[in-house]
Amino acid sequence: MDSFESLITYALSKEVTDIHFERKRYNNSINIQLRTINGLVVYEHISDALMLMQHLKYLANLDVIENEKPQSGAFTYMFDDKDYYFRLASIFTLHQEVCVLRILNKLHISKRILDPIKYEIESLSKIKSGLVLFSGLTGSGKTTSMYTLLQYFEHYKIYSVEDPIEVHFDHVVQLNINRKVNFGYNEAIVQILRHDPDIICIGEIRDHEAATMAIRAAYTGHLVIATIHAQNTKQTINRLLDLGIHQNDIDANLCYIFSQKLIVENKLRKSVYEVYQNKLL
Repeated sequence: MDSFESLITYALSKEVTDIHFERKRYNNSINIQLRTINGLVVYEHISDALMLMQHLKYLANLDVIENEKPQSGAFTYMFDDKDYYFRLASIFTLHQEVCVLRILNKLHISKRILDPIKYEIESLSKIKSGLVLFSGLTGSGKTTSMYTLLQYFEHYKIYSVEDPIEVHFDHVVQLNINRKVNFGYNEAIVQILRHDPDIICIGEIRDHEAATMAIRAAYTGHLVIATIHAQNTKQTINRLLDLGIHQNDIDANLCYIFSQKLIVENKLRKSVYEVYQNKLL
């Protein structure tokens, strides 16, 4: 759609990370806002916003009929001879529908992102097993950092479990969680362990099942890399405890925590890290 390509072209030029669609259910009017370095700005250049919103849900394989529960999905879109990657989340309330489109363009992934922790990254290349976590709040860049780290292991057998798959990599075997067919983290990790992996990546640890399987995979002698929502390194450990992981299991497997924040310096985004290293491993 021309309107979508115009929107994305503008968003990329302004370094937008998220595009917010808010539809009023009583009259179908739609407000579009873009998340920029300086906060949210209104975008008013689309006349067919409702049609675009429905088209995006179709591309993300969302159920366009289902109105009662939140949904999320991902899709790839090509224009100007480039692949662009997106994640779409949709939620309904009594009076409105809100969709948020996150731009996940893999062309932005560069090893330079990890320059502030390059010495720790070098030591990671010598670790054969254990758990490495990237933590931070929403929008902190932790997922981008995790994907960037995978670029250092291009010659390893890497398998990932994601919900949903956000960015596609040629050198990673990526499994998508699908609870509709009872394919969760437990089933995914069991299957991956039968394929002789070197590294297992878990897109996000957000519940007890994902946390348990991350620890279990680390216990089997594999390097496990994952993200988790937490504000700092201490809260990252507390988050694992809240998800039902015992302190002894954390001590035995957790190698590093890279707690990340994005700051704006001279109008440019910059990652800063708080690092926890388990000296016992």
